[in-house]
This record gives sequence, C-alpha cells and structure tokens, in this order.
Amino acid sequence: MTDLIRREDALAALTLGDTMTALQRKIASIPPAPNAVAVKVKKLEWENSALFFKCDWLTVRLAETPVGQYAVKQSDSGYFRVSVNAQFLYGNHPDIKSAKDAAQADYDTRI
Repeated sequence: MTDLIRREDALAALTLGDTMTALQRKIASIPPAPNAVAVKVKKLEWENSALFFKCDWLTVRLAETPVGQYAVKQSDSGYFRVSVNAQFLYGNHPDIKSAKDAAQADYDTRI
C-alpha cells in the first residue's frame, strides 16, 4: 500500500506542462535502489555532435539514454567534463576517455 501511495504522489507531482527533458531530469535525479539486483548495463553509444560553441565549452560527444542525454564537453583550456541533461556531474577530466568512463559509471549506477 505504501508503494502505491508513493507512486501516486510521484505522478501527482507531474504537471501537463512537463516537457520530455523535464521528465528525463526527474528520472535522472532518482537515486539507485538500495538493494538493487545486479544487471548487465549496456555501454553508452557515443556520437560526434555538431560542433557548436556555448560559453567556453565545446560539446564533442553525446549519448542518448533512457535517463537523458549524456554529453562530454571540452573546455577551451583542454579539460573535459560530463553532463546529464545539461547539468554537470563531475569535476575535470584530463582526457576524453576518463570523461566517458565517468559517464558510464554514472549511467551504470542509475540503471
């Protein structure tokens, strides 16, 4: 019964005005289950994005997932950062591989 009430509360919190991105952010913010069953998580599939500049960041790789869009962005000073749905998750990474590894670890935890 308590699980049903929690689900109803969660659904009631959503409004018709929520966009898909807002829903993905809500899903991405859900912490992992405390006693989750081990599952095999699919590797993130990275795509080169169209290069565009926004502030001093250049998006270089994107991965679409059920919890939202992961992005690895490189600063003009050369270090890399990871974001999910445009919110940065981690500190600076020295190379793209370590940034992708951090994104994969985050995705594994969320799944």
